Amino acid sequence: MSNEIRNTTNRAAFSLLEALIAFVVFAMILIPILTILSVGNKGVQMSEEDLAVHHAGIELMEQLLTFPGRFLPVGTLEDAMIADNCRIASECPFRFHLSSIPGIRRKVTITEHQEEGMLPIKSIDVSIRLVATMSKFLNRETHFRTAVIND
Repeated sequence: MSNEIRNTTNRAAFSLLEALIAFVVFAMILIPILTILSVGNKGVQMSEEDLAVHHAGIELMEQLLTFPGRFLPVGTLEDAMIADNCRIASECPFRFHLSSIPGIRRKVTITEHQEEGMLPIKSIDVSIRLVATMSKFLNRETHFRTAVIND
């Protein structure tokens, strides 16, 4: 009779040591997975920022290319002069129509080149700098360059 009682009271259970080992194994598996996810998230954030910077640069360059060359002022246009609904120059009838993208600074440098016997050419350099974000990759800069005939 005592043998039957002993078998019913002796139940299988996890000991504290077994639970601790299971927790350590679980942590060893989970830590690399979480690291991979966090690195992937940073990559996605950087890609979104790069996309915004390229969109801003292409948008500005396309607008500059639609203006007749004679209206493109030689010199440097800083971010404050390159805003939505601002004139490209005081004597120019055209205005910028740009998207509002926070955390970027736009800069345009226009130079004129004239070779003997050739039409004057204006070189356009658009620079977009990422300056204010939550990212650790600050002050990244992208350039777009082209040339137009000064008509």
